[in-house]
Amino acid sequence: MITMLTNSKILWGLWQVLNYCVTRTSVPLLVAVGTALLAARLMALVREMRKLPPGPWSPPVVGYLPFLGVRHKTFLELARNYGALFSARLGNQLTIVLSDYKLIREAFRREEFTGRPNTPLMHTLDGLGIINSEGRLWKSQRRFLHDKLREFGVTYMGNGKKIMEGRIKNEVYELISNLHRSEGTPIDINPLLALGVSNVICGITMSVRFSQGDVRFERMNHLIEEGMRLFGEVHYGEYIPLYNYLPGKAQAQEKVAKKS
Repeated sequence: MITMLTNSKILWGLWQVLNYCVTRTSVPLLVAVGTALLAARLMALVREMRKLPPGPWSPPVVGYLPFLGVRHKTFLELARNYGALFSARLGNQLTIVLSDYKLIREAFRREEFTGRPNTPLMHTLDGLGIINSEGRLWKSQRRFLHDKLREFGVTYMGNGKKIMEGRIKNEVYELISNLHRSEGTPIDINPLLALGVSNVICGITMSVRFSQGDVRFERMNHLIEEGMRLFGEVHYGEYIPLYNYLPGKAQAQEKVAKKS
C-alpha cells in the first residue's frame, strides 16, 4: 500500500513538472516553429516564381480568379502586358498561358504536353472522351478520329473536300430559305445558325439531320445547355476544391457525375 501511494505521488509530481514545462515553453516554441515554416514556404515560393514566366500578382487562395471576367479577353490583355508566354495562379492551380500559335504548335508536338489537369471534374469524367483522355488512350482515339473523319469528308484534298463543301452549302441554302419564310418580320437568327452548324456535325458523326422545330433537336440542345450550366456551377471547384462543398454545389457535382 505504501509503495502504491509513493508511486502515485511520483507520477503526480512528474505530471505537474511536465505541465509546467509545456505551459511555459509551448507558445514560444510553436511561434518559432510556425515562423520557420512560414519563412521556408516563402523562400520556396520566391524560388518557384523566379523560374516561372512573368505574370500578374494575385491574392492567396483565390488567385487571379476574381479578375478573370471573360477569360479569353482577360488573357489577351495580360498577353499584351507580359508577353505571349505568361503565368497566372487560378485558385490553387498554377496556369501557364500560351497566346501565340507558333508556341502552341511547338508545345503540342511534345509528349510532355499531352497530359490533362488533375482536377475534381476530370476525376468525375474518368478520362472519357478525346478531350479528357491522355497518353496511349488519347493517341489511339485521336488516330481513329482522324481516319474516320477523313472518310466522312473532313479533309482539304480529294473528294472529301467536295463532300464537306456540299454539306455546308445545303445548310446555307436551308438557312436562307428559313429567313425568307419570316417575310421581313424580326427573327432571332441564333437558333437557325445553331441548327445549320449542328446539322453539319450531326450529319458527319450520326448521319442525322434535324429540321426547324424538331423535338429531338430541342431536346439535344436542352441537354447541351444543361451540361454547360452544370460545368459553370462546378467551374470554380476546379481551382478551389472547397468550393464544391458549399451549399448547392455538391448537388451540381452529383448531377455532372450522373449525366456523364
